[in-house]
Amino acid sequence: MKKITFLTFLLSLFSLSAQVLSEDFSAGSEGSSFPNGWTTTTEPSSVGDWILGNTANTGVPAYGGDTGMINGGCDGLYALLDSDGIGAAGSQDASLVSPVIDLSEYSELIVKFNHHFRVYNANADFGYVEGTIDGGVTWENITTFTGAQNYTADGLTSLDISILAGNPSVQIRFRYVGSYGYYWGIDNIEVTQCNTAVPASVSTPTLPLDTATGVVIYNNENDESLIDFEWPAAEEGFEVENYTFNLGSSSDDFPNIGSIPIGNNLVNLIYTWAPNTTYYWSVDASNCEGTATGSIFSFTTSDNLGLNDNKFHNLKMFPNPASDYLNFTTNSSENIDIHIFDMLGKSVLYLENVRNSVNISRLKPGVYFVQIASGSVKSTKKLIIN
Repeated sequence: MKKITFLTFLLSLFSLSAQVLSEDFSAGSEGSSFPNGWTTTTEPSSVGDWILGNTANTGVPAYGGDTGMINGGCDGLYALLDSDGIGAAGSQDASLVSPVIDLSEYSELIVKFNHHFRVYNANADFGYVEGTIDGGVTWENITTFTGAQNYTADGLTSLDISILAGNPSVQIRFRYVGSYGYYWGIDNIEVTQCNTAVPASVSTPTLPLDTATGVVIYNNENDESLIDFEWPAAEEGFEVENYTFNLGSSSDDFPNIGSIPIGNNLVNLIYTWAPNTTYYWSVDASNCEGTATGSIFSFTTSDNLGLNDNKFHNLKMFPNPASDYLNFTTNSSENIDIHIFDMLGKSVLYLENVRNSVNISRLKPGVYFVQIASGSVKSTKKLIIN
């Protein structure tokens, strides 16, 4: 699969479910035992165990693990198995185990969580999500994460655990198996019953329009080529938890370029776009009840490659990290609109006609996304507030 990256990744959450269990580990403290009945178990041969990590610790885990955890949605304290940090002393077979959950009154259930899992030893490091209804005598596999070296699985993940429903004594565990691998971090675990219908399919694009021609390819400040995509937001009653954006160079073997999960109905997609070329795209909408496959649209790029948008080509946002004021410079004479979202996609600050700076002192420390707009042109940047 060819590489697809994107600038906006806002995870929008809706009241779609009846919550049975929720855990963000904030009641614990770094280095202590896990809170609220969560425990860990290790097999006799295992070296090392799950700990409470903290995203405030820059460089821990190493090799980009701290950034990976934040990008995956871990915030503050989170559960961490750092195989790389444990080192070459031995292998791991260690589990993070939930308290006992009474699911006797529930039917269709999901478990969702934010996480970042990364493989070092190709197809030899594993992350298992498993469930038991008999006190751990037997465990049912729900899903397995593994892959080639540097394979990652992260972000907001939802798994169907209806197989465990109807039982009074259920536990879920996250089991890491590996040896001197990378790491697995998990946060914001929820067990919920779905209370909505499958979302409506995405059948009409907003940007670019279906069969549009002359679609402009922009260069951002890092000289990366991008195209903006947008589609109508979900209407009330057809709530969406996440989307999958699909891209192809033909409709026959679509999506032969690849697919990527995103959290809202706008994406600034970075790719090696070619001029005067037709591409195909679609968006699948998902929630806890299921996925609606979207219609396939097409567009043709303009003859010019990498046009610099005069409004945003020299846009700069600083400092980053920031704490009190956030400053902007641009080569445009027009004012800009600033919209700041937290990691869950919640709007926390919106200001129109900004010229130079905004006061962000009331925002809590953490990771945010700043959407900067001038007319119909938008750019999104990641911001850390300390």
